[in-house]
Amino acid sequence: MEIESTVFLKKIAVFLEYAIYVPNDYIIYKDDIGEEMYFIIDGKVKILSQNESQVIKTLEKGSFFGEIALFISGSRRICSVVAETFCHLYILKKKDLSTILNSYPKIEEKFRLEGTWICFMQTIFVFKFLKI
Repeated sequence: MEIESTVFLKKIAVFLEYAIYVPNDYIIYKDDIGEEMYFIIDGKVKILSQNESQVIKTLEKGSFFGEIALFISGSRRICSVVAETFCHLYILKKKDLSTILNSYPKIEEKFRLEGTWICFMQTIFVFKFLKI
């Protein structure tokens, strides 16, 4: 399974899209249907409260957000996310992950049953960030 996992992660890394956001750009809008998640390569983002009156949390390099959208169909974003600084992000789309997971049913089952997808997301980030 370890070799299969490494190949799987490399395939995922190929699908990651690169994006740049400038300060105050909205990356995610509250109530939008989520279709992708984001990995922060550089910069800081603010997660806003539901009424957008305050910052709930600030995330920076090495963090990721929006991952629930990849595993819960039709899920709506519960908060807006805004670039605090210039941000360099990688984006993983749900459709791309689904396409790859179809070739790896054991990995997909493990994600769904054990909730190991969070560790998986962190591993993807390391693979792509370190250019493995």
